[in-house]
Amino acid sequence: MHNSMLLETLLKKVELFYKLAVGNHYPVDTSKIQNILDIYENFNDQGDRSETVEYAIVPLSEIEKKPIWAPEKLEAVKRQLEEGKSLEPISLIRTPEKPGQLLINDGIHRTEASRQIGYTHIPALIHTYH
Repeated sequence: MHNSMLLETLLKKVELFYKLAVGNHYPVDTSKIQNILDIYENFNDQGDRSETVEYAIVPLSEIEKKPIWAPEKLEAVKRQLEEGKSLEPISLIRTPEKPGQLLINDGIHRTEASRQIGYTHIPALIHTYH
């Protein structure tokens, strides 16, 4: 039983690193992502199925456009991206009311900076509410 759990953990990490390699996007610090996914998986194992979370590299074309509220923050994020710094994935919401569109929960400036720099994809944690 222990070996199967170890293998499952290893496969999750391989899948996560594969997802990072796909698409034209900024680099991500993966150290926290698996922990976040594990927390949500533990909630689901305990019977709370109201929300699931997945990590994905998402095409920017599938994400809603929202107005920028801090131009100076946008410029700072663009500088970070141009310097190749790792940033956290954005947070998106998928709802039954808008099935074809992903809504931004957190990451307006990272999303717009990625668009302006010419990235085609963005790392994201996608929250789906049931």
